[in-house]
Amino acid sequence: MLWFKKRPDDAQAAGEDDTIVPAELPLALDASQFKQFYSQLTHEAADADGLESYLSSLQAKSDTFAAILAPEALENLSLEDVAELLEMVFSARRRIFPVLEQLGIDRLRLEIAQLLYGKDGLAARLVAFSELLNVDEQSDKEVRKQAAKSRRALYDFGAEMLHFNNPGKYPLMTRWVWDQNTVSGALREFIRGNDHLPDVPFGNSPEMFEGARVWLVAQIGEQGLYRDVPFWVDLVMAKAYSEYFRSMAEGMLSADFGRGTTPAEQLKKFLGIDQLRKSGQSRVKRLTH
Repeated sequence: MLWFKKRPDDAQAAGEDDTIVPAELPLALDASQFKQFYSQLTHEAADADGLESYLSSLQAKSDTFAAILAPEALENLSLEDVAELLEMVFSARRRIFPVLEQLGIDRLRLEIAQLLYGKDGLAARLVAFSELLNVDEQSDKEVRKQAAKSRRALYDFGAEMLHFNNPGKYPLMTRWVWDQNTVSGALREFIRGNDHLPDVPFGNSPEMFEGARVWLVAQIGEQGLYRDVPFWVDLVMAKAYSEYFRSMAEGMLSADFGRGTTPAEQLKKFLGIDQLRKSGQSRVKRLTH
């Protein structure tokens, strides 16, 4: 939950109620960096669908997650429901549906319920969900490599379910927001001189993500924005990361981020609010029977 008056040194471990007290970041974020990304976002939105369209799409995404993942709805969760959610998670939709399909819907209902409403600590639940895929460590290198990719996608899917099921309570904790393993993500782009930093020791705790979110909320408030604040945070972070992504060599971009993709299209892909293919076919990769 967003806290506005709690001091970082009053922080305590998140308990069973999932209260997340924001941590103080070891490196300061820079307000001028925020203003740059916010300005770019508002300028590009004027040439695209408009900010209201982005906010409406994020609200619609959240409404879908909340309807499918409500405690009373989980007992009727189907694989088609899972595929509908995955369609809105760009980093997972091409990879993990076969993994979830093999787990079976009965176990999947239990695992999602534990992730969203379990009694264990939040960080532990998210890690546990990402490790649903069991792989024999004696498997060949390629099998273990693909399993590692699937686990990362499961982590992102779990993080998105938490956030979009309850965006006011949970910050978005996907790897594109921050990944300590690669020392990369949107949050790095808010640090002045980040290109020259060998390490950014943020960690991956929910408290860190919430600390960054509270800072972003304060910056958004400086712009006079007090509605749809969780989604404004998502939009500005996505803008920051899309700028980083575009700075990479274009030839290295994936199929989802290939040549000719506009900044607005990239931003919507990161947030999972991009349009379906012209044919209307799902982008969720399924098992080949």
